[in-house]
Amino acid sequence: MRADTLISCVAVMPVTPSVAAVSRIAYLSSDVLVNSQSPSSTSPFVNAVNDLARSTETKATVYDLPFGADPGATLLRNRSARLLSFTVLSNSQTINHLVLHLAELSSTPTVLHVAVVEDLSDALVLRSSVPFVIYSRTAQQAHDNALVASRLAFSEGKAVLHVFHVGALDDSLTEVDGDRIAPFLFAEKHTPSLNGHTNGVTGQEESTAESSSLLKAYQTASLATVALIRRPVRPFTKHGHTEPHTVIFTVGHALFEFDVEGISFINLSLVKPLPPSSILSVISPSTTRMIVAEQVHRWSMKWTPLYLEIISTIQQAELSPAPTVQGCILGDASSIHAADVLDLLQKASSASPSTRLSLGTAAPLGEPATAAPHVPKHESAYTKILSSLFGDRLEILNSPSLVPSQGQLATTPEFALGRARGELEERAELVVAVQELLQDADLPLDVHALLSKWVLAKDDGAKSRVLGVEVIAALQDIKPTNPALLKVLALRHHLPAASRWIIGSDAWSYDLGASGLHHAVASQLNVNVLILDTLPYSSRNAVDPHRRKQDVGLYAMNHGDVYVASVAVYSSYSQVLQALVEADGYDGPSVVVAYLPYTSEETPALQILKETKLAVDAAYWPLYRWNPAKEREGKEPFALDSDAVKNDLQQFLDRQNHLSQLVRSKPEFAAELVGSLGENLKQARKNRAQQTYNELLTEIDAPPLLVLYASDGGRAEKVAKRLATRGKLRGLSTTVSTMDAISVEDLAKEEYVAFVTSVAGQGEFPQNGRSFLKALNALAARGEKPLTNVRYSVFGLGDSHYWPRPEDAHYYNKAGKDLNARLEQLGAQRFADLGLGDDQDADGPETGYKLWEPLVWKTLGVDTVEVNEAEPEPITNEHIKRATRN
Repeated sequence: MRADTLISCVAVMPVTPSVAAVSRIAYLSSDVLVNSQSPSSTSPFVNAVNDLARSTETKATVYDLPFGADPGATLLRNRSARLLSFTVLSNSQTINHLVLHLAELSSTPTVLHVAVVEDLSDALVLRSSVPFVIYSRTAQQAHDNALVASRLAFSEGKAVLHVFHVGALDDSLTEVDGDRIAPFLFAEKHTPSLNGHTNGVTGQEESTAESSSLLKAYQTASLATVALIRRPVRPFTKHGHTEPHTVIFTVGHALFEFDVEGISFINLSLVKPLPPSSILSVISPSTTRMIVAEQVHRWSMKWTPLYLEIISTIQQAELSPAPTVQGCILGDASSIHAADVLDLLQKASSASPSTRLSLGTAAPLGEPATAAPHVPKHESAYTKILSSLFGDRLEILNSPSLVPSQGQLATTPEFALGRARGELEERAELVVAVQELLQDADLPLDVHALLSKWVLAKDDGAKSRVLGVEVIAALQDIKPTNPALLKVLALRHHLPAASRWIIGSDAWSYDLGASGLHHAVASQLNVNVLILDTLPYSSRNAVDPHRRKQDVGLYAMNHGDVYVASVAVYSSYSQVLQALVEADGYDGPSVVVAYLPYTSEETPALQILKETKLAVDAAYWPLYRWNPAKEREGKEPFALDSDAVKNDLQQFLDRQNHLSQLVRSKPEFAAELVGSLGENLKQARKNRAQQTYNELLTEIDAPPLLVLYASDGGRAEKVAKRLATRGKLRGLSTTVSTMDAISVEDLAKEEYVAFVTSVAGQGEFPQNGRSFLKALNALAARGEKPLTNVRYSVFGLGDSHYWPRPEDAHYYNKAGKDLNARLEQLGAQRFADLGLGDDQDADGPETGYKLWEPLVWKTLGVDTVEVNEAEPEPITNEHIKRATRN
C-alpha cells in the first residue's frame, strides 16, 4: 500500500529482461535489498525479487517500501551491511526523498539502481551527490553495469548510481552464473595501468586528484568485470568520422547505429566521474562544434550538469580555436535517423550557442498520460457506503478518475488537500457574495427570501442542493447589474454543500509527518479522511520492526479538534454508518480509520470476516468514536463501540468492586465494645517500653542508609519515605531525597543507597530522576567507574499489563531495570537483588516489596529488630470513587 497515493493501485508492470537482470544481481550480491514501490503500479522489481527468493539459496534481507515512504532512512539503518542495494522505478517523489540522505549514503557501499522508461530528468537529479554515475542503454549493458556498480561500491565503500532503461520484453542478454557473482564481488582488488586501451580512456593526467582516483577505481571494477563476463565494459563508446567537425555526446536511449559524414558520436556510459582528459581525448583539431544531447524532457534548469562540465573543460583547456558547445534534448529514440541529425546541424549552425536544440520527436512536457489506477474490489465495501449515504453530494478529492486529466499527482495528499482548500475558499467567497446581494435594495422580495433560506441552510446537504437549484433559476431571470450577482452565478457549482473525502491507505501510519495526515489534521478544514488499514491480524507481527505503525486515531485525537472514529465494516455495519454520518456533519477535519484485512484481490470475503473478528475481539482493532463537538456541549465525547472490550472492562470492574461494596477492607468497631481500662494501661506500658527500646537502638553504630526516589505520581515517593521511616525505627540513620537532588560526586561518598523508582510513558524515567540518569549515562559513555565504594539495591514499580503486546513486554519496569544495570556498570556493588512491584499482583506492588525490604534490613544487620509500625489504611476503589465524587 502506498503512503501518499491515497487510493490503492495494483496494476502490474511486466518484468523486462533489464529489470530481471538488475534485480538478480542486486539480490545475489547484496546483504540488504531495499525496493521502493511505484506510484501507479506494482514495482516490477517486487515480482523479480520474489521469484529469486523462491529459486535461490542465497537469501538477502529484502525491504519493500510503499510509495511515498522515505527509502533513505531504511538504507541508513542498514549501513553496516557489506553491500546495500536500492531499486526503484524512477519517480520524482521517491528521488526527492532520497536526495535528503545522499550526503550520508555517499560514503557507504550502496548501489542505487534506478530504472527509467524514457525521461532521465528525475534520475539525474542524484548525479551531483554521488561519486559514481553509470548509465545503461540496453539490457546487456544493464546486466554488465550492475556487476560493475556492485563491485565498485563494495571495493570502494562509496555509493554508485546505476541508471538503466526498462527496455522491452523481447530484449536479449547473456547472464553470468549466479555462483560466480560472490567470488567476483569479494575478489582481491587490483589497480590497472591507465593505458587507455581496454576501456576507452587515456592515461593523461587528471585535472584533480579526486577525479583521477575515482576513475582508477572505476577502471579496476570494469577490468574485473571484463574478466568475469568476457565482454568489453567501456566508460563510453565512439563511432563515426575520425576527423569530425562535430562531436555529439549522448546520454539517452538512442543508439545512433548509423554514421553521418563529419560527425562523431560519443555514447557515454560513465557519466561521473568525467575528467577533462576524457572529454579532450575525443576532440580532434578539426572539431568546431560539440553538442550535448540528453534525454531530459523535464529538467527544471536551463543547463544540465553534463553540459556545464563539458563547456567548463573547453574553456579551461583554452583550445584555439575553441569549439562551440550547444545543448540538445533527445526525443523518441525510435524516430531518430541520419536525416534528423543533419537537420540538427543546420539548426545548430543558424542558432545562438545558448539555444537549446532538440533531436527526434519531442516528448510531452509534464507527467506522461496515465490511465486511471485500478482500485481493489474489496475497498468498494467502504466506497459503496459513502456513495449510498451521500449520493450526489459525495466528492472524493483524490479520485482515480482524475488521473487521466490531472496526472499521477491527482491522488497525492497535497493535491487532495489543496483542492479541498481551494473549493472551501471559493465557497466562502460565494457566501460573501450572497450576503452582499442581500443588501441590494433592488433585489426582488422572492429572490431575497430564497437567498436568505439558502444562507440558513447552506451547510445542510439536502436543503442546500434543492435551494441552490431554485436560486440559480431565480437569478438567471434578473438582469445582471450587480457584481455580486455575477459572482454568485460564477460560483453556482458551490451552492450545494458537498461531502469531501480523501481516501488513503494504512501506509499513512508509518510516517505521519511526510504522509500528509499531519497537514490534514492541522488544516482546520472541513474535510474528511478515510484511511483503510489492510494488514490482517494474523500477519501483524510479520513486519519490519523499524517501520512500526503509528496509531493514527490516537495521533488525531491528541490534536483535540478532530473527529476520530475507528470502524470495521465486517464487524459493525451500523457503527460504520454512524461514524461516517457524524464525520460528515462535524465542522472541521475528520479522520475515520477503517479496518479491511486482505492480502490480495483473491482474498475471499469469509477470510476478511474471520480476520476482522479476530482483531476486534482481541482488542487489536478497537471500535470507537471521538466527537469534540459533544465536549463543547458538555457531553461525553468518547464512545466505545467494541462489545468485547466493553464486556472485559465490565467484568474487571465488577470483580474489583464487588467486595468493596459489601464490607470495609479493615472493619472498625467502637472502642467501648472492644476495650477496657486494664487493657488500655497495658498498652500504655508497652508503648513506653517500645519507646525506650528505640532510644537505645539509636545509640547503636549502624551504617547510614540513603534512600533516593524518582516519582511522577507520588507512589514511589511514598514507598521511599516508608522505607526511610522503618529504617529509623530500626535505629538506622536514614536520609530520603529525590534522585535529581544529589550529584554523582556526592553519591560516590555514600556507603549504602536504596533506589525506588516508578515508570513514565514507554518505560521512561520520572521527571525528578532524568537529570540523575543523564549524568550516569554520561559517565558510562566515558567508561568511568566512580561508584566502586557504593553498595546499592533498586526497587521498581510498574504494571506488566500496561503494555499487553508481547513485543512491548520490555517496557515493564524498564526504568528500574535500566538503573540497576547502569549502577552496576559504574562499579557499584549490589547488596540486594532488583525488586519489582507489579500492579497486577494480588496485593499490587506490595507483593514484590514484601520480598525486597527484608533483604535491605538483613544487609544492614537490623533484620532481627522487631518494629511495631502503625500501617496506613490501604487505598481501595471505594476511596477513589469517593474522592472522585467530591
